[in-house]
Amino acid sequence: MKKNKLWLTAPVLICLLAFAGMVQAQRADDKMRVGQISLLHKVTAKIQPLDLRLDTPVEVGDLTITMHDCISAPPEEPPETKVFLKVVETQADLDVVVFNGWMFASSPSIHALEHPVYDLWPKGCVTENGRTYIGPAR
Repeated sequence: MKKNKLWLTAPVLICLLAFAGMVQAQRADDKMRVGQISLLHKVTAKIQPLDLRLDTPVEVGDLTITMHDCISAPPEEPPETKVFLKVVETQADLDVVVFNGWMFASSPSIHALEHPVYDLWPKGCVTENGRTYIGPAR
């Protein structure tokens, strides 16, 4: 009788260990997100792609751009990427926050960066290994 219980317990234990590994990988992906942003310099008309790491400031000209969160829609839903950004401009040794909030790829004009030289918009949110980040494991 004990032998039969072992055969029933082993597959359940293997499934639980596999699930725990997937959850651990998802948690690592949560910390290693990369926001893919396009930056347009309006004077030179050059577009520069930026890869922003979570909570890591990137300096471009007199702007400092920090991504605090990003998420993309899963493939079965309509395409959408949302990025929470903070953009600080240095003017005469004074830091001025010129944007702080969510930016949406599908509707960049809803909550846009209003700057005379730069324009930026989100393109995607991926993990460091290139997979689309669709949010924490449910």
